Amino acid sequence: MPEDPGVAELADLLDGAAESPHDAPPATAITDLTAYWHSRGADPAQVRTDLTALADDLERADLLHHAAPAAQPDRTEVRFATAAPASAAQRLAGHVGLFAALVLLRLLPIRIAIAGARVVTLLPGRAALPREADAAFTAVRRAARLWPGRAACLEESLATHFAAALTGRRVRWVIGARFIP
Repeated sequence: MPEDPGVAELADLLDGAAESPHDAPPATAITDLTAYWHSRGADPAQVRTDLTALADDLERADLLHHAAPAAQPDRTEVRFATAAPASAAQRLAGHVGLFAALVLLRLLPIRIAIAGARVVTLLPGRAALPREADAAFTAVRRAARLWPGRAACLEESLATHFAAALTGRRVRWVIGARFIP
């Protein structure tokens, strides 16, 4: 199914990416989208009102950016983990981290798991290098294969957070949902 040009333009409006060829100020995007939806039979006054309200709400929530934000020094890098060799200590930490994550997530309210994740950040250690974070994740994945139940992404991510902390490394545990693909 071909992509709806209005949807692409709205995505560009929401992204606000300066490098996008369709990048436009909100007023221009609203005008273009109003014309598009009017050609589809929608009431242009209502479309303009709704899009203006949406853009204002996004601006107030600081979700609509007209320029790319400056790079921040402590910016979290999100990347896909690759299999990395894990030492015996890391494998043990993977098992312990997975067990702790499963107990916290399956038997207790999530707020307790979040509190536990905050507590392990108080353990001594330094920020994990990418290969060290990969090794912790690999150790958790190996431990999960031996687990008779299901260990999904939430359990694996919390277990990796715990495993890294148990080996004196820090990784940031981030949970959430994204509503716009």
